Amino acid sequence: MFAHGRHGKWTLGQQMQIAVHCPDADRRVLVDSTVVRINPIQDVAILEVQRKLVPPVLDCGVSAGDKYYVHGQSTQAQADATSISHGMVAATELDAHSHIRGDIVAGAGDSGGGCFSVDTGKLVAMVVGSDTRTNKAILVPSAVICSILSDLSATLGAAGAAT
Repeated sequence: MFAHGRHGKWTLGQQMQIAVHCPDADRRVLVDSTVVRINPIQDVAILEVQRKLVPPVLDCGVSAGDKYYVHGQSTQAQADATSISHGMVAATELDAHSHIRGDIVAGAGDSGGGCFSVDTGKLVAMVVGSDTRTNKAILVPSAVICSILSDLSATLGAAGAAT
């Protein structure tokens, strides 16, 4: 599982409970997890979870103008703190951290939330924050997530082959 890296505040091996949406239960549940990788450049962490989860289908072909919704947790007034925000991809040119921009401000608590295509329902990006200068959501596109997962798979495969 991927999560927003909280600007270096996570450590390898750190254990925590995270809230995830479970389609089979149609609600959010707490799941035990452990930080297994940290990518400080993209500001994401990879978590190993102690529950079988249905992974989202990734769409790596995001374009400017694509409409998305964010499944986040910026609505703290609700009992389950779940929020849905709608936005549009504003810019797809990667910045120095391999991030792109949305046209909305991500609320506090939306970091780590998935950006899903309005048209297909596929995961197109993950929120990692808001740019305070432009008031635009900062997103890690699915293509970057795929690259990180590919690198991780190659690393794990090489480690297994060496033993």
